Amino acid sequence: MPLNSRTPAAVHVRATYSHDVVTVSVEDQGQGIPPGDLAKLFKPFGTASVRSTAGEQSTGLGLAIVRNLVEGHGGRIWLESEVGKGTTFFFTLPVAVNVPPGGTQHAKEPR
Repeated sequence: MPLNSRTPAAVHVRATYSHDVVTVSVEDQGQGIPPGDLAKLFKPFGTASVRSTAGEQSTGLGLAIVRNLVEGHGGRIWLESEVGKGTTFFFTLPVAVNVPPGGTQHAKEPR
């Protein structure tokens, strides 16, 4: 059955903490993105050749803005995709560090 906005599908959001970095992943079970489109998705006005599942229009700015936000906070962003199986977006962000006056750095524990 082709995936569209009325087809039930799961989206999994996960977050892990390791070595003072939080990694967040968002995984869908959609149509996936062809390998030739991956490099342009994080560039301004870059769009994929696949059709949206609900007919949405894309300016190609969303992921470029997200990339700038993530990288501006010291993180990185990437994706893995397989046509016909879905896509997983990942981003990392460093955990804030508290440094008391004259003290040493201690990473804040995630809540």
